[in-house]
Amino acid sequence: HIDNLEKISVGLEREIYEETGVRARFESIMSMSHFYPAQFGESNLYIVCKGKALSKEIEIQDSHEIIEARWLDIEEFFEDEEIHEYNKLIVKNAKEKRGFNLSPKQFFGDNCSGFELFT
Repeated sequence: HIDNLEKISVGLEREIYEETGVRARFESIMSMSHFYPAQFGESNLYIVCKGKALSKEIEIQDSHEIIEARWLDIEEFFEDEEIHEYNKLIVKNAKEKRGFNLSPKQFFGDNCSGFELFT
């Protein structure tokens, strides 16, 4: 989840570290999905991002939220029957497309610290 007043790019980097101990840098938004009803009978908007790993060693930080984290060869990922087709589609798109990248904000002036533009 993105924290209140948190940018998407910062949320991606924080969540990856909190879940896996891996440091990452935001690259792009690859997918957006809307599910209803979802958790707590509410509407959920999922924004799937692509990031670049800056470290490789996995150290699960929150064992209440995540049971396992591991690196997979992409072909192994696509062949794994336990991985949902939704996840395979997202990874396929991330591999083949550039997604929406964080764009410069200079045309909005100096007052845009809480703003992110993706094109």
